[in-house]
Amino acid sequence: MKGKYAIIEEWIDAYSAPLLRRALYMVSDKEEAEDMVQEVFTASFIAFDSFQNKSNPLTWLYAILHNKVADFYRKKYKNPIENNLSHFFDSNGNWKDESIIQPWEDTPEEWEQSLHECIEKLPPRWKIPVKLYYLKEKKNEVVCQEVGITPTNLWKILQRSRLQLRECLENNRFVG
Repeated sequence: MKGKYAIIEEWIDAYSAPLLRRALYMVSDKEEAEDMVQEVFTASFIAFDSFQNKSNPLTWLYAILHNKVADFYRKKYKNPIENNLSHFFDSNGNWKDESIIQPWEDTPEEWEQSLHECIEKLPPRWKIPVKLYYLKEKKNEVVCQEVGITPTNLWKILQRSRLQLRECLENNRFVG
């Protein structure tokens, strides 16, 4: 029968790549993703005795990763980043009238690439809610639970993200 060390070594060899891909998708930062994968294996080593072999080890490791990512974003939300949205408002605090939008000449593929590039430019604490809600099509409750925010906060993040995405797409739509 294999020992704990041998099994964990096998898991590291077999599951590092898929865990890193998932972590990178969720946090959009290679160094943070690598750190999280390392933390996943550390946590799995510590909690190894609680693994009951009722599921695939990768499923268990994904669950640990999910918790690490949630902790990562909870820490980010506790230290809010100030975002300046003054360029959307005039001196009286009213919305600027930017109702005239130039027609886009981009192909759907170019537009999609521009959208993904603009999503990556969002503040780090906004990226995951936007990706979960719009790209993964998860429901409000699921996004709020995964990221650890209130529905009101989610609504504000999505609203502000849409404004920044619109501006980014309008200003950078031919970059790619």
